[in-house]
Amino acid sequence: MAILLPGPGFTAAGSGWKILPPPGGGLFGITRGGINLSIYEFIGTVAITAQGNLVCPGGTPLSPIQPSPELITGITVTPGSAPFSQGTGVSVLVGGLPNIPEMVQSIYNEPYMQYGKIGPITPGTPTLVLPVALTGYVTEKYFYDGESGFSELYVGDTTPNTRDNVRGASRNGGVGKAKTPGFKRNKKITVAKDIPGSGTLPISTAEVKQDAALTVGSSATQQAAANSSYMWSMRPSMIRTERLFFTITVTSTCPPYIWHFPAHMDVDNNWIPHAKRIGYRINKQKSALPGEE
Repeated sequence: MAILLPGPGFTAAGSGWKILPPPGGGLFGITRGGINLSIYEFIGTVAITAQGNLVCPGGTPLSPIQPSPELITGITVTPGSAPFSQGTGVSVLVGGLPNIPEMVQSIYNEPYMQYGKIGPITPGTPTLVLPVALTGYVTEKYFYDGESGFSELYVGDTTPNTRDNVRGASRNGGVGKAKTPGFKRNKKITVAKDIPGSGTLPISTAEVKQDAALTVGSSATQQAAANSSYMWSMRPSMIRTERLFFTITVTSTCPPYIWHFPAHMDVDNNWIPHAKRIGYRINKQKSALPGEE
């Protein structure tokens, strides 16, 4: 069978392999703060080496009659814990939160990652190197549990009865709003408990796009913020680390010709873009509106 060889940033980990790219720069001036790759950090170069490890019996494509050494003809990296882009794409590693359905193939998609491939090579080589296993960067997409809350402020003790002036957005609760009266200024409110929402948001609505990462945030947050004068909550994701899963497929000239190897890469949250979004919202706050004295 074909085997994989350890190298810089590519080491055996239990029954699989761990990818740990070297530190590098990233979007928004982000750099690595710990051991693992960080969100928005550009994935540094990690090579994967496969080597033939058998003498094939007769009947192989290269030698229909005589035994022949195993040659490697290709290496491919695909997302997912199972071959052919199946299984789990990502899971929560540190943070105490459950995985969500969008973390499983074929729904899972980390939009700015690219996966390496080399081959098929004819007739093959005893040792083959995939020079670059992964490129791109990992977003906040699956750090899914942040919340935001907004309201309209009014002068006086009460607010106009006709306004839905307290609003919130979260992955689990959707975009919600509450009518007034019902929330005095001194009442403590939370997005999760006090703002009835539209139901669970799909990741496509709850995620933060690249061009909004330092400003408005997700489309759900922007919807809740519409016409608001005050931000009363902007809770970050409590997920500290997520684990991305990959399958490394090696093809060779020995039966069964295709060999699969599981691999993973851990990615840390760093909350830098979230802090920028808080600053953006603070600068957008407006003065109180006329109320009911």
